Amino acid sequence: MYNQIDKLIHCLRAVLDTPTKLDLLREIRHFISPTHLARYDALVPYHKMAHPWMLSGVATMPRPRRQRIHILTTPQQTPKLKPRMISGNII
Repeated sequence: MYNQIDKLIHCLRAVLDTPTKLDLLREIRHFISPTHLARYDALVPYHKMAHPWMLSGVATMPRPRRQRIHILTTPQQTPKLKPRMISGNII
């Protein structure tokens, strides 16, 4: 099975011939079986990417950004704010 990974990387490197195109290898990595990721990572030229992601010489996946959850509230759920005084006028 490793032979197929080798062939895949060889073909992809022929097509992805610029550093920007090589960034696509990061996305293709999601389709590789977990049992073959070590071989994939060994063959992929991460250092030649336009936006390489290396940590201590070992390829690592970037951490996903935390998503903020916005809770939608209805007018009945919104807290009632006290009127504020600004220079004698109520807002």
